[in-house]
Amino acid sequence: MADGVLWEHQFSLPCAVELADDQGVGLPCRGTKDYGAIMELNQMGGLNLGHTLADFVCFCDFFRGHEAFVPVGGGARANLADNAPYAFTDGFDGSIFNPANDWLEFPGRSIHQKAAQEQNKGGQVQHLQYHRSAMCDPSPVGGRRCVLCFRRVQMSYFRSTVEEMAGYVPGEQPAVANIVKLNTNENPYPPSPDVLAILQKNKWFLNRYPDPSARLVREAAAEVVGGEPDEILVGNGSDDILTILIRACVDQGDVVACLEPSYSLYPVLAQIQGSCLQRIPVEEDFSLPKFRPDLVGRASLVVLTSPNAPIGASLDHERIAEWCREFDGLVVVDEAYADFADVNATGLVRTHLNCVVTRTLSKAYSLAGIRLGYAYAAASVIRQLAKVKDSYNVNAITQALAVAALRDQKTLAENVGRVRETRERLTQSLRELGFAVLKSDANFLFVKPPFEALEYCAGLRDAAIIVRHFPGFITGAFVRISIGTDAEIDRLIEVSESILKERHGA
Repeated sequence: MADGVLWEHQFSLPCAVELADDQGVGLPCRGTKDYGAIMELNQMGGLNLGHTLADFVCFCDFFRGHEAFVPVGGGARANLADNAPYAFTDGFDGSIFNPANDWLEFPGRSIHQKAAQEQNKGGQVQHLQYHRSAMCDPSPVGGRRCVLCFRRVQMSYFRSTVEEMAGYVPGEQPAVANIVKLNTNENPYPPSPDVLAILQKNKWFLNRYPDPSARLVREAAAEVVGGEPDEILVGNGSDDILTILIRACVDQGDVVACLEPSYSLYPVLAQIQGSCLQRIPVEEDFSLPKFRPDLVGRASLVVLTSPNAPIGASLDHERIAEWCREFDGLVVVDEAYADFADVNATGLVRTHLNCVVTRTLSKAYSLAGIRLGYAYAAASVIRQLAKVKDSYNVNAITQALAVAALRDQKTLAENVGRVRETRERLTQSLRELGFAVLKSDANFLFVKPPFEALEYCAGLRDAAIIVRHFPGFITGAFVRISIGTDAEIDRLIEVSESILKERHGA
């Protein structure tokens, strides 16, 4: 037999079925005499049961359902003559098996079906009783032993972790026009005019690799945070930085700790690494709890998000410092939205060797489309992280645009100021309508409507407004609304008022 055969013994069919049920849970099976189909099944990660014959690898006698095997091959019918109607030996959909009368219908297999019908006027396929007895009778079928092969092969080309995980679900990016898009926290205003000028004027040498260290970006970012270039690591978005951190600090089977609720990518990154997730529940007011060893367990990395997403509030600066002091591993402060807040954790990098601050240009800098983020940490930490990053992880155009944006702090301040003003106006308007609105230091609001959150989302969508809902015990009653332009927010308020009036009218 070919590689992958684990057993090749004499079995009665009940024994074979019991063995297959024990060892082949979840494996796809099919009944076929076609060698090519068997090979295809094996590549998919299949399970074969059947006769070992000279002219082909395996004659499958069973179809695997969710809980049991349905016998379909000629071998289960003992001494069935070769010229009998083989209505059961080609591949088929097991859902058409009718256990009430042992009748199999084969759409698209009219010849086999017709032959069987001609021979079985009463609706009973000839010799199918052997299938039933094979499942019940502990003795060998038909008074003789069947030579069966049980084959189990690799289920998939992919790691079991990847097969089992759901993956990160990004926010919806609609392809239709005239949508008020308030679901993914993009900045509604254009980036620095210097960015657009570089796009139009530069002569790009795209046949050359970009600077692998992104030196100019590191220099510009260092000026922003008050550090040194060798304290900056640049990535393809801050998600890339988070991936680098987990790859560098967390072995398979180790633990990553993060807030609950928080950014939904963290659990996905932990799964990909083959590590476990320790969720740190926020306090009732959504604040960061005091450090306790039991909150982190055996975690080797802690991620604190400030301002926290999807909540919106910044974490207390002194409390973050406490976590840096008490935790033995790296404390990552994900500051994707810190440019919209009054406080940030960059100062902790200079006083705590284990503090890493991550930033992005996707939000406040209006550059979600170019994907650039960076980490700010002690130079000794950055040197270790740099070993793990991809060699050319940030392209040349992104690097040039990022430098221009980082050096234009005037445009950044203007856009942030506009977003903050609109955020406060929307907060007040929704509260007047009866919404519970949590304090936000980001470019979004986390609001609880005075009725079901999903109903509110549906009402907005009917009016071509998209917001985001996060299912969950804590988050399920809320809706996250990105801050858009004044015109977009005016439209949101108008539609919200209309939805409320319709509900009251009902």
